[in-house]
Amino acid sequence: MYAIIALFDEPTEQKIKAIWYDLKRRGMSNYVDDMRHRLPHITIATYESLHHPQLVNKLIHFYKGQYEMNVEFHAVGSFLKSGVVFLAPTITKELLALHEKHHLMFDDYNHNPASHYLPGKWTPHTTLSSHLAAEKLGHVFQYSVKLAPIKGKITSIALIESIQGNRVEIIFRKRLKKI
Repeated sequence: MYAIIALFDEPTEQKIKAIWYDLKRRGMSNYVDDMRHRLPHITIATYESLHHPQLVNKLIHFYKGQYEMNVEFHAVGSFLKSGVVFLAPTITKELLALHEKHHLMFDDYNHNPASHYLPGKWTPHTTLSSHLAAEKLGHVFQYSVKLAPIKGKITSIALIESIQGNRVEIIFRKRLKKI
């Protein structure tokens, strides 16, 4: 599977990774170890298969004028019947526009009309834990609602591939223009 993800500035990335490691230390979640090379992110789109060079060329062109954007996390959420706890970013006009424009430009790559990442179905989030049993889900949720809000920036866009053996490979990363 492939995904287009929005990546954060270094301080924001480190704050989220610190939460992952604290959840592991407390025996609440092993999300930090589930996938090697995973970075905190917001998924913009997912694709089952694609031709890398063609997509990368379109990504370079499309994102060359895109500016960094502020991102704030003030809420915690969970998907139904998923065992997932996530940080929910404040949904701004800029974040929605980035998502919608991406899907308009790259619609021909989407072969899954049921994707949860399509406009109108998307719940932007940054995962803190996944595949939790109900008891642990409750503990992680209780832990998470006590977190301080996180303010940062989305500073780059990446094309990643989830590879067998539980690892993520960054195929392409595009730094966004500084604000």
